[in-house]
Amino acid sequence: MAPEQTAVALDYLDGRLLEELRKDSRTSFRQLAEKLKASPATVIARLRRLERAGVVLGYTAVLDYSRLGYEFTAII
Repeated sequence: MAPEQTAVALDYLDGRLLEELRKDSRTSFRQLAEKLKASPATVIARLRRLERAGVVLGYTAVLDYSRLGYEFTAII
């Protein structure tokens, strides 16, 4: 039986941080801190907490397959 998952409590800063990461996960801690009007240390601590809690599962690249020479996309 899988362990029961509980929701993670997020405050306004957590929500803003997640929104900024959704827009561009490559944004530096310093840039995030400026946008969120927080210190880089606060941003790093918040992000690490969200990673440990399983809210942030990873970071990914979105590829333009046509630029890689693929002519179509098939969903199977």
